[in-house]
Amino acid sequence: MIGGLESFEGLQWRPFFGYVDCETPIEFELSVPQHPWDPESSAVGGSDRSTASVWESFVIRHDRGATLHLRMFESEYVTLFEPMMRTLWGQAQDFTLRLDANEPSTEHTVQLVGPWMTDGLKPRRGDYPGTYEVDLQVCTADGSQFPEYYFPEPDESW
Repeated sequence: MIGGLESFEGLQWRPFFGYVDCETPIEFELSVPQHPWDPESSAVGGSDRSTASVWESFVIRHDRGATLHLRMFESEYVTLFEPMMRTLWGQAQDFTLRLDANEPSTEHTVQLVGPWMTDGLKPRRGDYPGTYEVDLQVCTADGSQFPEYYFPEPDESW
């Protein structure tokens, strides 16, 4: 029991993951809701200045993604999250992320941006006993923006 709750089943923003390991589909959702994510936008390309001081630039693609601030039980980290990360590092594949396991409309096909394999995984102790927190950087595989907001948009009554 954490924070007076015995189950997090119906709570929003518990992430769902789906990936393939040696042709075996694996799906799981974390038990603890994630913290609000931070949106990110970056581009792949470059720029240069000629000897005549004329700038030139090019963009190959724009990446839109987010840094997820995941929370999970220690047992989920060891049995679900760490094996998924090892597979993603080793196979460099797209995977399925549903920001809210209960809401199919929040599903995206994403690519892992960080942590890199050379960075390793460094979970932090969570707010509650027996929990870890891990940051995960992802970008959408098709370049689309994450349209979801963690907090609802304010309306005219605000």
